[in-house]
Amino acid sequence: KEYSISIPSSGGQMSEHGIVGFREKLMTKRQLMHDDIAELRSVHQKSEDAFQNQLSELVAQMRTKENQSVKAKEEQHAAQTEINRISTQAASSRIRKNDIDNAKRRAEEAVTERDKL
Repeated sequence: KEYSISIPSSGGQMSEHGIVGFREKLMTKRQLMHDDIAELRSVHQKSEDAFQNQLSELVAQMRTKENQSVKAKEEQHAAQTEINRISTQAASSRIRKNDIDNAKRRAEEAVTERDKL
């Protein structure tokens, strides 16, 4: 915007009417400048508010994702612990063919021993 004001030159001195007119121009320009500053402040404040709102939303989303990540890691750890427990339990309760063969052999030996008596 143009804010310049030309100073009337009338041979060195200004009339009272010229001074009053110049003062009115100054006051008008001053008011325009104040209005422009107020408008710029308002635009800046709206922009800052929009930025802060967006930042708040992003921070909230980030915290939600972090919480979900922590929860997923806890669930993964619990699942892995359960898998390990089941694997250990299954391994310890497995009956091996060798164990069955040994038990069968001992039973046959016991029957043979009994029959001898």
